[in-house]
Amino acid sequence: MLSRQLIRADLNLLVALQALLEERSVTRAAEQLFITQPALSKKLKKLQDLFNDELFSRLPYGLVPTPKALELEKQLPNVLRQLNYLIGGAEFMPAEYCGDFRIAMPESLSVWLVPRLLAKLAELAPGVTLRIEDPSAQFIDELTNGRIDFVFHVAKDYPGAIYVESLGGIEVRCMMRSDHPLAQQKTLTQEDFLNYPHVRLYVAKLTKQDIGLIDERLAEMGKKRRLILETPHLTACLDTLRVTDALLVASGHVAAYPLAGDVVSKPLPSGLENPDLQLGIIYHRRVTEHAPHQWLKALLLDCIGRH
Repeated sequence: MLSRQLIRADLNLLVALQALLEERSVTRAAEQLFITQPALSKKLKKLQDLFNDELFSRLPYGLVPTPKALELEKQLPNVLRQLNYLIGGAEFMPAEYCGDFRIAMPESLSVWLVPRLLAKLAELAPGVTLRIEDPSAQFIDELTNGRIDFVFHVAKDYPGAIYVESLGGIEVRCMMRSDHPLAQQKTLTQEDFLNYPHVRLYVAKLTKQDIGLIDERLAEMGKKRRLILETPHLTACLDTLRVTDALLVASGHVAAYPLAGDVVSKPLPSGLENPDLQLGIIYHRRVTEHAPHQWLKALLLDCIGRH
C-alpha cells in the first residue's frame, strides 16, 4: 500500500533536492534547474515538510547537509535513474540498473549456470540481485502473476501468453560412485540398471504423470526401478551416491560439478538412452517489451552457450 506521504509527494521535488545536494548552494542549484532562487527556496521548504527534517544548515560558504540529507544523497541518484527509465526518458543502461530478478531452475542447472551469470553481472550490472529457486508445480501461474520472471524447464507448447525459447537437448547419463560395482563396466544393461536402488533428482512437472522421464520410459516397458530417495536437491543425491550403491540419472554435466567429487557417469542402457529432454527458457508475454528482462534473457542465453 502506498503511504500518504508518497501519494501527496511532488516527484519534481526530488530533482530539486538532487541539485541542492550536488551544488551545496541555492544560487547554483537554481541556475542548474533554470528557476529563480525564491522558487527553489519554496521547493526546499516543501522538501523539509516532506522529510520532516531541515535537510540543510545555511552557512556563509553554502549549505551543509543534515545526516538525513546525507542518507538521501546516497540513495537519490539510483532512485532518479530508475524513475527516468520508467518514464521513458532514458535508454536502458545495465551498469546503472538496480533491481532484482526471480528465476526458477533445477539445482542441476543452477550449480554451473548461476556462478557464470553472477560473474557477468558483477562486470556489467553490479546493481542486480538474483533470486534463484527450484521450479514449482505452479510455475505457469507464477509466471502469469509475476512472482517469477523466468523458468528453465522442458521446452514444449504452453498455454496463453507463455513464451518458450528452446535451448536444445540435454544429454542424460547414469551416475554412481567411482568404486561402485558397475563403475568399471563400459556399458550398462537394463538388468544392471534395475538391480540397484536409485535416487531421483526431482523436477516438478517434468512429465504429465509428474514422474521421471526414465520412470515414464520404464512404465511403457512394464518395468519399474526401486527409488530410495526423491529430492530436488542435487547435493543430497550426490551424497547418497557416495555412501550407498544407488544410481542417479541426471544431465551429463552434473559429473563435472566440483562437489560431485569422485562420482562417475555412464551412458544409459540400450532402450533407455536419450530421453527426449529439451530445455527451454520460459517467460510471460508481459516481460517481452521490458528492456531489463530482455537484456537479462540475452545474458542467460550467452552464459548457457546459445548465441
